[in-house]
Amino acid sequence: MRLTVLGCWSPYPRAGGACSSYLLEIGHLKLLLDCGNGSFSQLQRVFDFRRLDGVLVSHFHADHSADLFCLEHAVAGSQRDGSRRAPLKVVVPGEPQMNFESLLKKKEVLEVITWEKLVSGLFTSVSLAALPTTHPLACYAVSITETSTGHKIVYTADTAWMDGLITFARDADLLVCEASLLERDHAYRSVGHLTATEAGRLARLARVKRLLLTHLWPEYDLPTLLEEARQEFLGEIKLATEGLCLLVE
Repeated sequence: MRLTVLGCWSPYPRAGGACSSYLLEIGHLKLLLDCGNGSFSQLQRVFDFRRLDGVLVSHFHADHSADLFCLEHAVAGSQRDGSRRAPLKVVVPGEPQMNFESLLKKKEVLEVITWEKLVSGLFTSVSLAALPTTHPLACYAVSITETSTGHKIVYTADTAWMDGLITFARDADLLVCEASLLERDHAYRSVGHLTATEAGRLARLARVKRLLLTHLWPEYDLPTLLEEARQEFLGEIKLATEGLCLLVE
């Protein structure tokens, strides 16, 4: 399993960067995990979008989904010129209904599946699980397990603290966890986000092997975020940055 960070910022990117998006490669399977502002440009730097098997969208906030618009047009164009034939599978929340129904109108280009009706066997070689998070919009944390090895990557998406995340992320090889806030700004957790300290605590309690901090406020001093997470988790921690590749093997 290889995860490449395409974007890591929220709610807007630093210059030249992008908001939340990750390319996940598991053998022949190629998945995009979220598709935030600016991420489609970053994707094209490292990967041919025509080879994507699917997109997993945690929720419809723009910093996680805006570049679906770009991707949809790119796939439609590739279908017209013959470089891609099949519609692209896209897994999304069923709400807000307006966002969901707008995608359904693109059925020649996108095969839309909801997290609420997720079925086993959607993609070969992996098992997917989803957990509703605490966030203003319907949002889902995602677990991706490689069936042949049992290796597991868990992505929290956007969420306030939930004890259920501990069980959901248990023994993950890699936890991709939002770290939206420094402790000094902990009051903003009420809008559905985690502090870096809480990200570290989740990693420790879930006994994960590695922690990747993401969903970063562009104006923060990032070493301070890292230090706050290290107060809770003594394992390997990395800060997400565009182009970072992590192997799970």
